Amino acid sequence: MPALALDVAAGQRILDVCAAPGGKSAHIAALTGNGAELWLNDGLPARLPKLREVVALHGVDVHELCCVPGQYLDKELEGPFDRILLDAQCSGEGMVDLRRGDALKHWSLGRVEKHRRLQQRMLMAAWRVLKPGGLLVYSTCTLAPEENEAPVSHLLRHREDAAVEPVELEVDGRRRAVLEWPELKLDRRVSGALRLAPSRWHEGFFVCRLRKRG
Repeated sequence: MPALALDVAAGQRILDVCAAPGGKSAHIAALTGNGAELWLNDGLPARLPKLREVVALHGVDVHELCCVPGQYLDKELEGPFDRILLDAQCSGEGMVDLRRGDALKHWSLGRVEKHRRLQQRMLMAAWRVLKPGGLLVYSTCTLAPEENEAPVSHLLRHREDAAVEPVELEVDGRRRAVLEWPELKLDRRVSGALRLAPSRWHEGFFVCRLRKRG
């Protein structure tokens, strides 16, 4: 879903901020016929070997592969980019299998809040290197509004050039965005985002498409 929502095309300069393990990057390359200037980044060095393995397996033409923490993108990478995918690090609630006794072993509200702060900074940094008129897709594999609607709402409140565009993808399990949540100030413009409920066929997911007005 993220690559489809990003509306990619050959000739574009495209940045995948948290690219490892590489599946979404390979999807972008396939959709563009390997004709985009594709920049792949991941801020965790331990994830880079798998990223290299996956893009090599799928024959992805990579323009640049780098290791910059997402919250510092604007200080390390030279923009602008036509398209940016930020499939952010998250608490992974959408992947939790409650049939397992240890399913919530690493989950905590503190971890959710820690990721929210990081995602907020990553999203703001990515926005600074996005071209006016360009698209950024923010996605996670978690369910928490703190990590989904909240970082997007923060961007909308602080950047007048940010606009949410509806994600027009027909998919089973689609749910409305969360617009009210205790102790969170959520912007009602996030209603255009797509939430996907977990099922036997897929994990829980969140996708929001953001346009940078010229």
